[in-house]
Amino acid sequence: MRLTRPETKTIVLPSGKLFLIKLVPFTPRKPSAYKRRKQREAAAGIGWTAAEWRTLCAKYGDHCLNCGESILLVPDHVTPLVSGGPHALSNIQPLCVKCNFRKGLQIIDYRSKHASYEPETADCDGHCGA
Repeated sequence: MRLTRPETKTIVLPSGKLFLIKLVPFTPRKPSAYKRRKQREAAAGIGWTAAEWRTLCAKYGDHCLNCGESILLVPDHVTPLVSGGPHALSNIQPLCVKCNFRKGLQIIDYRSKHASYEPETADCDGHCGA
């Protein structure tokens, strides 16, 4: 198999300088991480409003559920979107940025450690003892 050189184009500027430009074929790239995440969020559900997020944070005392710090809280998916978790408030826990990053893609529910935690029983029809 013989390798061919890429096509080139020579451009002459008004000043007389020559520029040699290598022409490479366009290869489509996969969507950015941001775009892929937004696609997963859209497919997983409608999400929540800012008021619902503030209510959830207030329910847990406006503290990170892992370390207890009362710094900037971010929504963390208990079951990550990439693992098939829903993009719904029932799958969200407030964590600080540091704890959220440390948790990564693990499935860890810090809400059960908190005294005001009430598991979702919307799908229960009395068979689970609730």
